[in-house]
Amino acid sequence: MSARLLGLDDAIPSPYLMGLMDQFFDGKLTPMVQTSRGCPYSCTFCHDGLDYMSKTRRFSQQRIDAELAYVFERVNVPTITLADLNWGMFPGDLDTARTFARMKAEKGWPRLVNTATAKNQKQRVIEMASILKESMVVGASIQSTDLEVLKHIKRTNIAFDAIVTMAKQSKTNNSTSFSEIILCLPGDTKEKHVKSVYDMLDAGIQDINSHQFVPLPGTEAADAEVRASWKYETKFRVMPRCFGEYRIYDQRHTVFEYNAVCVANRTMPFADYQECRWFDLTVSIFNNGSILSELYQFAAQFGIKRSDLIRVIHELATRPDSPLRKLYEDYRADEERNFWDDEESLRAFLATPEALEGYRAGKYGTNQVYMYRTLGMATHLDDVIDIMTKAVADRLAAQVLSDPKVGQYISELRQVMLAIKSSPLDIDRIFTLDLHFDFAALWQNVFQMDPLALWQAEPRTFTIGHDAQQRRNLEQYFSQFGRSLEGLSHLIHRSTAQVLHRAFLEGGVSVAKHEKAVPVAAE
Repeated sequence: MSARLLGLDDAIPSPYLMGLMDQFFDGKLTPMVQTSRGCPYSCTFCHDGLDYMSKTRRFSQQRIDAELAYVFERVNVPTITLADLNWGMFPGDLDTARTFARMKAEKGWPRLVNTATAKNQKQRVIEMASILKESMVVGASIQSTDLEVLKHIKRTNIAFDAIVTMAKQSKTNNSTSFSEIILCLPGDTKEKHVKSVYDMLDAGIQDINSHQFVPLPGTEAADAEVRASWKYETKFRVMPRCFGEYRIYDQRHTVFEYNAVCVANRTMPFADYQECRWFDLTVSIFNNGSILSELYQFAAQFGIKRSDLIRVIHELATRPDSPLRKLYEDYRADEERNFWDDEESLRAFLATPEALEGYRAGKYGTNQVYMYRTLGMATHLDDVIDIMTKAVADRLAAQVLSDPKVGQYISELRQVMLAIKSSPLDIDRIFTLDLHFDFAALWQNVFQMDPLALWQAEPRTFTIGHDAQQRRNLEQYFSQFGRSLEGLSHLIHRSTAQVLHRAFLEGGVSVAKHEKAVPVAAE
């Protein structure tokens, strides 16, 4: 095995500062920079869990700032990706956060920094989020909360109370928090997977991203003895968007990147895997991207947990008479269409003339969760809100529901949510609503107030839309990702769905949200 690189600046020249990346500032691709290498953790499912990667090294701050300055002068997309495995592990990462903050103050860039934050540097990550605010997404990846599963994958998670603290602080800073969970790891079951999701929901983490377990070649989890011990059942697929046709010298080459997905093991049968995939779609549609955050905030004032609501929502959304039932069935059929039982069958299909065209046309090769979440958001938003409303009513006590103000608030909130989040491509649309609650104040405080205390007998007229700056931002996103459903899917995968949302307007300008929401206790 080759020796580890210790002095990174000299050993790895910057491709940006050498000018090698100039051709890629094309308004479509997102720049990616790495400020450190290595990972101290030993997760068996990850390439970086190998001993070879256990020592961590960081580029000098001078090198990092020079690269970011080079990107800053040339970038024409709104985001940047840091390829660090644990951004925030080093004290110097605070300096990088300050560099980004200065750049945003000067030019409005970056609007979002995509990265994986450090697992056991809670306080530093919180400080970085306070510097970057909405430009930073705070990660609390746990893969599972089950101790047996964690033992099998050689992982120790951050303490639960630390996750709760990070979630609360990220909300105070107007930044977004997320967690990642992997389905069908060794020892996983349907019950363990669902509980892991519920644990993160009730910890206050905003977005819960569930991934399929891919036994990566070369990792400990993909070792032949481990595979045999856990009786992996795998299916093969081309990775989303990982295909194309390229000219190399005088020849054209069709290229596909594919991997194996574990769809069952000795503790999780395939039928349970399929049920979990439906459940993960429910979480993606009804929880992620703050699509229904206003209703969750209202329910929380009465002590209703998000996990309780998701349980009821999943039952309502997937039953045979649900208006979303076909969406779930199409989602499952799409996944099955993209799976092959063995590598040879997939390779034989990819050699056919129709394969590349099928992937280009979107028949194959989409990210199913993001695509069907986008469908739910773009074409079924009224049904999504109605199902959520029924779930809230199911959990509210009878005496609460008997209050006429509660019914009136939920009815008016439905109008507001549709105005803010429907028709995301129609960026010039303006909604005018007559409402009995001070929704502008609720919006300013991220709905962390008691709406019933803001009731007024005479309705007030509110205007909801995108202001000029929001429209410019969205035009840039649409230029990068396109206006198709697949483009929207890719946008919310690489950014956040909130960028699509309208705001309350005064004089054509968005009403600013307070940096620190002021909760008001319910009566």
